[in-house]
This record gives sequence, structure tokens and C-alpha cells, in this order.
Amino acid sequence: MYYYIFGTSPKEYKEINSEVEVTEFINVSNDNLRAEIVITIQGLEGHESNSTLKEVVSSELVVGTMENIAVGTYFPDAISFKHALRSVAIKENFGVRIKASDKTRVIATCAYQGCKWRIRTSICEDDKSFEVRRLEGDHTCPGINRAGNRLATSTWVANEIQDIVKRNPDIPPKEINNNLEKEYGLSLPYMKLWRLREQARENIFGCIEDNYKWVPTLQAELISRNPGSHITYIYDVRDNSFQRFYVSFKVCSDGFKYGCRPLISLDACHLKSKHLGMLLSATSLDGNNGLFPIGFAVVENES
Repeated sequence: MYYYIFGTSPKEYKEINSEVEVTEFINVSNDNLRAEIVITIQGLEGHESNSTLKEVVSSELVVGTMENIAVGTYFPDAISFKHALRSVAIKENFGVRIKASDKTRVIATCAYQGCKWRIRTSICEDDKSFEVRRLEGDHTCPGINRAGNRLATSTWVANEIQDIVKRNPDIPPKEINNNLEKEYGLSLPYMKLWRLREQARENIFGCIEDNYKWVPTLQAELISRNPGSHITYIYDVRDNSFQRFYVSFKVCSDGFKYGCRPLISLDACHLKSKHLGMLLSATSLDGNNGLFPIGFAVVENES
């Protein structure tokens, strides 16, 4: 068995020597860390060990993709297997053709005519997870051009870089390319990687336009948790589009009244998000000459 910390790139697999270590992961991991751990099972033999390990892994952790697929490997579903197979094919530089795919099995072969490599997975007793049952032949194909690998679709790349984008949403496309080149031998154009980074962001954080729908909910939640605060928003009644959002927490306004000099400083900065706008802030000076925030607002322009 192997594991890697979800969100790190390139993926560095480390060996787990016993089931006790897996159990310790489950017992000591908090909610955030639990989602960051992926367990990989390779070459399990014997029905008893399969059953035991599968029960441990399915308790809280996530079974994920791996560098080498072997007989006995478990996947949460057929989609997970296909993604893992695609990743391995890209890394090992060969093509894959899905010969059969239904609710109970997935059969794939090498895309190169004459190559005898073949893999078969079947559904398990839980009617959801899949297990690799057969893996036949060695690759005799000459391989394919990595940069032009058709398996490296935009959807696959966006999903593959999701880990590092989650940790650093503003990661430069050049750094993403370095990771892909190191792990898979892929080199993609700058603008394509820029678009794929945006796609990965959307997969993680949701569509920017859809997030504006949560403004009324955000206002209500902030007021309920900060009674006496002044929090309001304005929208265009013609198309219900967002215009402005203002926040001044009660503790900040009280702090200004009782602990700051009677001086308010206004400042503004341009936002560089997709829909631009400006961030306005009102601050004062406390007794130690430190900046004390009073309120802030997101508006369409400074005027």
C-alpha cells in the first residue's frame, strides 16, 4: 500500500508497511487532513486480506489514482478507474482504447494495433467499487508523442492540476507546466494552461457568477452572528446583477467611538478579478498609532 498527501505536486508515493498505519491515519486525522490523504492499494492477494483492507480504507479515507495499476487494485467506481488508467497511460506514454464499459465491467486495450496489453475490471459485491481482475501482456508498442497525447484532454489536465491549484489558486502557468512535464512529460502552451487553471479554479470554488447569488445569504449570516452591525448590498433591479456591498461590524464602529482619534482615512484599490471593481476602506488611528479598520465596501468604481 502507498499514500500521498492530496494537494502536493508532483505526487510522491510513500509506502505503508502495515494496516496499523492506515488505522492510525483514520484515528488521528482531522476533517481537513482526512480529505488530504489518498490510499493506494497494489497487488492484494487472498480474499481475507482484500476484505480487511477494503474495510479499513472505506472507513474515512479516499481511494485514489496510482502510478502502477495491478491485479487486485480497488477503485471507488468506474470513473475513478478510467481516470487512473488515463493518467498511467499518459505517464507511461501509450494509448488506450475502451473496448467495453457498462455497469458491471470495464475492458481496455492498448490503442496500438498488434500490442497485446489488456486490462479488465469488474464490479465488486457492494455494487459500486471496481476491482482489477485481469492484466494481460506487456506493451510492445512504440509509444506516442507525449506533447500530442490525445488522452491528455483539457478535462483531464484541469482535474490533474486541481490539487496544486487548490493550494495556490494564483500559481503561474509556467509552474503548472513544470509539474506536468516532471510527472507526465507533457508541455502545454502558456495560454492553454492559463485557461485550464481557470477551469480548475471553477471546479474547486465554483463559478464566479454563481457565487454572487450567495450575497444575500452572506449578509444575513453576518448580521445574525454580529448583531448591531451595518451590512448592506445594492443590486441592479433591471437584471438583478450585483453592484455594491458594504460592511461595518459593530465591534469596529464601537472601537472607533471609544478608542480612536476622531479622524477617518479613506482609501481605494482596484480589484483584479474577472469583473473588476474597487475595494474601499475606512480606517482610523488607535491609541498606539496603529491602523484601526472601521468598514469596507466593494463597489463598481471610486465615484
